[in-house]
Amino acid sequence: MTAAVAATRTDEEIMRSLAALLVLSLGGCGDLPTTAPRPNPDPSETTFAMIARIGDIRAMATPAAGFGDTVVTVGKGGFILNVSLQNAGLVAHAAITDASYELRLTGDAAGAPLPERVVYTPFDGFDGSIYWVAPGQQVETWIGLWHKSAGHYDAGPYRLYIKRRPHSYTEPTTLPIQ
Repeated sequence: MTAAVAATRTDEEIMRSLAALLVLSLGGCGDLPTTAPRPNPDPSETTFAMIARIGDIRAMATPAAGFGDTVVTVGKGGFILNVSLQNAGLVAHAAITDASYELRLTGDAAGAPLPERVVYTPFDGFDGSIYWVAPGQQVETWIGLWHKSAGHYDAGPYRLYIKRRPHSYTEPTTLPIQ
């Protein structure tokens, strides 16, 4: 038997196996639940990730590792920070609303203010603007999910560095003609 014939038979066997699996999986569809499972009402009791988005840049924090030593580099001194919390399947966590939770952004884990002149202004529970990061400056921020009624963090605070690119200036190589 040639290798081509052996390969053809193998392909035919694979196709029959796949067809059998499809028939078996479709036969069990009647047993699927008709309602989606309810989300856990307390985010501190679930596995989730905090996604911080600054422009097109996304950084992810997990309860075990935080943001790590992530540095987000921005090109201007003012920008929007948006944070979402997602469960293990990276689906938005339905139990987290701005009625019960708020995003807190501080200068250290103990809640110190941001460096001089750097200002965070919240828009709603999970996003806001950051202004006055100077060219070349790197700012250490701590982002946490504050549970308003309980008076504590349910997630974080996690450290995230924000660095602004320095202004670029190049000395002209030739003097202009006058």
